[in-house]
Amino acid sequence: ISLETNVANYDCQAVADLVKGLELQNAFGRKSEILMVKNLSQTSKTDEKIVCKGDVTTSTGEQTMELSVEKAGDSEIIYTVQPL
Repeated sequence: ISLETNVANYDCQAVADLVKGLELQNAFGRKSEILMVKNLSQTSKTDEKIVCKGDVTTSTGEQTMELSVEKAGDSEIIYTVQPL
């Protein structure tokens, strides 16, 4: 798999597409799959990091979450999804 590593090229839809299908695990160990992200809005963006907010539908329900992608090196990125 080849991922875009230039964070400046990401928008919120690209971030949502990146995390769709991933598995989340809560503090109690319960796992769920990200099925859909909607109502996206950009919170902040720099050349190093983009932060978005959206309604994330998982296999266990729906919750507003923060999604982000940030540069982690010349050819690496880190993406996170966390509840607000």
